[in-house]
Amino acid sequence: MSETIGGNSKGLTWNAVTQNNGNSAITDLAGYRVYKGSGLEGDEVLIAETVETQHLWPVFPLNHGETATFFVKAFDAAGNESAPSMTLTLTADLLAPQAPTGLAQF
Repeated sequence: MSETIGGNSKGLTWNAVTQNNGNSAITDLAGYRVYKGSGLEGDEVLIAETVETQHLWPVFPLNHGETATFFVKAFDAAGNESAPSMTLTLTADLLAPQAPTGLAQF
């Protein structure tokens, strides 16, 4: 899993699941669930469900400098979830750019 940044948004991307736990080709993958939390049971909040291998969302309500940890689980048509991916901790960077300088008459 890796991070991308765009404006005041953060995004996650991950590799597509191609096999089930028996190492055979997966035929009933329904999508991915993106969670906020440590990945430990009971410390997870579902924030998105997607069929894509990426997810982009606004960093709000995080304040500048706050961190949040995310992970992803694949799920199949029956609703069975995989084990969690590795976690990724993101830090919100909401600082405005510096003011322009060098204003002059021409």
